Amino acid sequence: MQSSSRTFVSVVGTVSMVVMTIVLAAVSPDHEDQQVEPASIEQPIAVSER
Repeated sequence: MQSSSRTFVSVVGTVSMVVMTIVLAAVSPDHEDQQVEPASIEQPIAVSER
């Protein structure tokens, strides 16, 4: 009985995570039309020489 309840909780948790991922992907706005620039272009990394 103990293992079946753990399996049930695991299945419910996995299904809820999948549903939340689908809902968040559907609700979030599309970023296809926006240009994404790497942060390395905006802020160069300073290298210290010894």
